[in-house]
Amino acid sequence: LGEALPPELRRLCMRANIDASRGTDLDPSNAKAWLRKGQASLLMSAMQQRAKDAVRCFEVARSSGSLPASIKTEVDQWLRLARKMLDDQTDMPENCPQM
Repeated sequence: LGEALPPELRRLCMRANIDASRGTDLDPSNAKAWLRKGQASLLMSAMQQRAKDAVRCFEVARSSGSLPASIKTEVDQWLRLARKMLDDQTDMPENCPQM
């Protein structure tokens, strides 16, 4: 994560993002589709906007009533990673207290 992907792998990640987006469009309560969409967003690139989108996807997956208990830990791990990537790419204003 965070490094440039080979063209073929990037193409596959983009395809996964499209497929997962279709899944969320067809069934907005589909937690697995939200998880896959977030994963694909993070894997496509390390851009701040991708990380922000991934955080939103993982949060939707987490709050979905259809999230199987067997993948809750996986969603939480991906959410932590996405938040860290977003924090790493977000510049803090000067003189802003750090927590």
